[in-house]
Amino acid sequence: MRLDMQTRKKICAKIYRRYQKAGKKGKGKILDEYAKTLECNRDYLAHLLNNWGKTRYAAMGNKTVKFIAKEPVKGRQKATGGKKTGRPEKYHKAFVKILTEIWELFDFKCGKLLAPLIKGMIASMAIEFKLNEELQALFETASPSTIDRKLKHEKKRCRIKGISATKPGTLLKSQIPIRVYYA
Repeated sequence: MRLDMQTRKKICAKIYRRYQKAGKKGKGKILDEYAKTLECNRDYLAHLLNNWGKTRYAAMGNKTVKFIAKEPVKGRQKATGGKKTGRPEKYHKAFVKILTEIWELFDFKCGKLLAPLIKGMIASMAIEFKLNEELQALFETASPSTIDRKLKHEKKRCRIKGISATKPGTLLKSQIPIRVYYA
Protein backbone atom coordinates (compact mmCIF):
# COMPACT_ATOMS: atom_id res chain seq x y z
CA MET A 1 0.00 0.00 0.00
CA ARG A 2 1.40 3.43 -1.03
CA LEU A 3 1.57 6.36 1.35
CA ASP A 4 -0.38 9.49 0.48
CA MET A 5 1.35 12.90 0.24
CA GLN A 6 0.09 14.14 3.63
CA THR A 7 1.54 11.12 5.39
CA ARG A 8 4.88 11.55 3.59
CA LYS A 9 5.04 15.21 4.67
CA LYS A 10 4.28 14.27 8.28
CA ILE A 11 7.11 11.71 8.25
CA CYS A 12 9.52 14.26 6.72
CA ALA A 13 8.49 16.80 9.36
CA LYS A 14 9.39 14.28 12.08
CA ILE A 15 12.83 13.39 10.73
CA TYR A 16 14.15 16.66 9.26
CA ARG A 17 15.79 17.94 12.49
CA ARG A 18 17.51 14.64 13.09
CA TYR A 19 18.70 14.69 9.46
CA GLN A 20 20.05 18.26 9.66
CA LYS A 21 22.00 17.54 12.87
CA ALA A 22 23.46 14.25 11.59
CA GLY A 23 26.92 13.88 10.05
CA LYS A 24 27.57 12.65 6.53
CA LYS A 25 27.35 8.93 7.38
CA GLY A 26 24.29 9.47 9.56
CA LYS A 27 22.56 11.36 6.76
CA GLY A 28 23.29 8.51 4.38
CA LYS A 29 21.72 5.99 6.77
CA ILE A 30 18.63 8.15 7.25
CA LEU A 31 18.24 8.55 3.49
CA ASP A 32 18.60 4.80 2.88
CA GLU A 33 16.05 4.00 5.56
CA TYR A 34 13.39 6.56 4.65
CA ALA A 35 13.79 6.42 0.85
CA LYS A 36 12.41 2.89 0.97
CA THR A 37 9.68 3.81 3.45
CA LEU A 38 8.52 6.90 1.57
CA GLU A 39 9.07 5.29 -1.86
CA CYS A 40 11.00 8.24 -3.26
CA ASN A 41 14.44 8.96 -4.70
CA ARG A 42 17.34 9.58 -2.25
CA ASP A 43 18.27 12.83 -4.00
CA TYR A 44 14.73 14.15 -3.77
CA LEU A 45 14.49 13.15 -0.10
CA ALA A 46 17.85 14.84 0.64
CA HIS A 47 16.60 18.01 -1.05
CA LEU A 48 13.38 17.93 0.99
CA LEU A 49 15.16 17.40 4.30
CA ASN A 50 17.86 20.02 3.62
CA ASN A 51 15.35 22.71 2.71
CA TRP A 52 12.65 21.83 5.20
CA GLY A 53 11.28 24.89 6.95
CA LYS A 54 13.43 27.49 5.21
CA THR A 55 10.61 29.36 3.47
CA ARG A 56 7.13 30.16 4.68
CA TYR A 57 4.03 31.31 2.85
CA ALA A 58 1.26 33.37 4.41
CA ALA A 59 -2.02 34.75 3.09
CA MET A 60 -2.36 38.50 3.45
CA GLY A 61 -5.74 39.58 2.14
CA ASN A 62 -6.07 37.79 -1.17
CA LYS A 63 -2.31 37.59 -1.88
CA THR A 64 0.16 34.87 -0.94
CA VAL A 65 3.36 36.28 0.58
CA LYS A 66 6.65 34.36 0.78
CA PHE A 67 8.84 34.85 3.89
CA ILE A 68 12.52 33.87 3.79
CA ALA A 69 14.27 33.20 7.08
CA LYS A 70 17.71 34.63 6.26
CA GLU A 71 18.85 37.69 4.31
CA PRO A 72 20.72 37.27 1.02
CA VAL A 73 24.52 37.37 1.07
CA LYS A 74 25.96 40.84 0.36
CA GLY A 75 27.51 41.24 -3.06
CA ARG A 76 25.02 38.97 -4.77
CA GLN A 77 22.02 40.15 -6.70
CA LYS A 78 19.03 38.29 -8.01
CA ALA A 79 19.28 36.88 -11.51
CA THR A 80 16.30 38.95 -12.71
CA GLY A 81 17.12 41.85 -14.95
CA GLY A 82 20.44 40.37 -16.10
CA LYS A 83 22.34 41.51 -13.03
CA LYS A 84 25.51 39.74 -11.95
CA THR A 85 25.12 36.89 -9.48
CA GLY A 86 27.57 34.65 -7.68
CA ARG A 87 30.60 35.42 -5.61
CA PRO A 88 31.37 39.11 -5.06
CA GLU A 89 34.34 40.39 -7.06
CA LYS A 90 37.51 40.54 -4.98
CA TYR A 91 39.86 42.19 -7.49
CA HIS A 92 38.11 45.40 -8.59
CA LYS A 93 38.81 47.91 -11.37
CA ALA A 94 41.34 49.96 -9.39
CA PHE A 95 43.39 46.78 -8.84
CA VAL A 96 43.31 45.94 -12.56
CA LYS A 97 44.32 49.49 -13.54
CA ILE A 98 47.39 49.47 -11.29
CA LEU A 99 48.18 45.87 -12.27
CA THR A 100 48.23 46.96 -15.93
CA GLU A 101 50.71 49.75 -15.12
CA ILE A 102 52.93 47.31 -13.18
CA TRP A 103 52.71 44.82 -16.06
CA GLU A 104 53.91 47.49 -18.50
CA LEU A 105 56.69 48.51 -16.08
CA PHE A 106 58.01 44.92 -15.98
CA ASP A 107 57.99 44.55 -19.80
CA PHE A 108 54.71 42.64 -20.19
CA LYS A 109 55.72 39.50 -18.31
CA CYS A 110 53.33 36.58 -17.82
CA GLY A 111 51.59 35.98 -14.47
CA LYS A 112 54.03 33.28 -13.32
CA LEU A 113 56.96 35.67 -13.65
CA LEU A 114 55.09 38.80 -12.56
CA ALA A 115 53.61 37.45 -9.29
CA PRO A 116 56.98 36.88 -7.52
CA LEU A 117 58.24 40.26 -8.75
CA ILE A 118 55.19 42.01 -7.31
CA LYS A 119 55.41 40.17 -3.99
CA GLY A 120 59.14 40.92 -3.70
CA MET A 121 58.82 44.62 -4.50
CA ILE A 122 55.45 45.42 -2.89
CA ALA A 123 56.96 47.93 -0.43
CA SER A 124 58.61 50.06 -3.11
CA MET A 125 55.59 49.74 -5.44
CA ALA A 126 53.29 50.93 -2.66
CA ILE A 127 55.19 54.23 -2.63
CA GLU A 128 55.51 54.48 -6.42
CA PHE A 129 51.85 53.73 -7.25
CA LYS A 130 50.41 55.18 -4.01
CA LEU A 131 48.76 51.91 -2.94
CA ASN A 132 46.47 51.86 0.08
CA GLU A 133 46.49 48.95 2.53
CA GLU A 134 43.60 47.18 0.79
CA LEU A 135 45.31 47.21 -2.62
CA GLN A 136 48.61 46.21 -1.03
CA ALA A 137 46.92 43.16 0.55
CA LEU A 138 45.30 42.26 -2.78
CA PHE A 139 48.66 42.38 -4.58
CA GLU A 140 50.25 40.17 -1.91
CA THR A 141 47.53 37.52 -2.25
CA ALA A 142 47.10 37.58 -6.05
CA SER A 143 48.08 34.27 -7.65
CA PRO A 144 49.75 34.02 -11.08
CA SER A 145 46.57 32.66 -12.66
CA THR A 146 44.54 35.55 -11.19
CA ILE A 147 47.03 38.02 -12.64
CA ASP A 148 46.75 36.36 -16.07
CA ARG A 149 42.94 36.40 -15.85
CA LYS A 150 42.81 40.08 -14.94
CA LEU A 151 45.27 41.01 -17.71
CA LYS A 152 43.50 38.92 -20.36
CA HIS A 153 41.82 41.89 -22.07
CA GLU A 154 44.99 43.99 -22.01
CA LYS A 155 47.03 41.12 -23.48
CA LYS A 156 44.46 40.67 -26.22
CA ARG A 157 44.58 44.41 -27.00
CA CYS A 158 48.39 44.44 -27.20
CA ARG A 159 48.78 41.21 -29.20
CA ILE A 160 50.40 41.51 -32.64
CA LYS A 161 48.14 40.31 -35.42
CA GLY A 162 49.61 38.35 -38.28
CA ILE A 163 52.76 37.10 -36.57
CA SER A 164 54.03 35.08 -39.51
CA ALA A 165 54.56 36.37 -43.06
CA THR A 166 55.26 32.92 -44.50
CA LYS A 167 52.39 31.47 -46.48
CA PRO A 168 51.93 27.74 -46.86
CA GLY A 169 52.20 26.37 -50.37
CA THR A 170 54.32 24.55 -52.92
CA LEU A 171 56.33 27.61 -54.01
CA LEU A 172 58.79 27.33 -51.15
CA LYS A 173 59.11 23.55 -51.44
CA SER A 174 60.60 23.86 -54.92
CA GLN A 175 63.11 26.51 -53.74
CA ILE A 176 64.57 24.49 -50.84
CA PRO A 177 67.65 22.56 -51.97
CA ILE A 178 67.65 18.88 -50.97
CA ARG A 179 70.60 16.54 -51.28
CA VAL A 180 69.75 13.05 -52.30
CA TYR A 181 72.25 10.27 -51.57
CA TYR A 182 72.08 6.98 -53.36
CA ALA A 183 73.61 4.00 -51.75
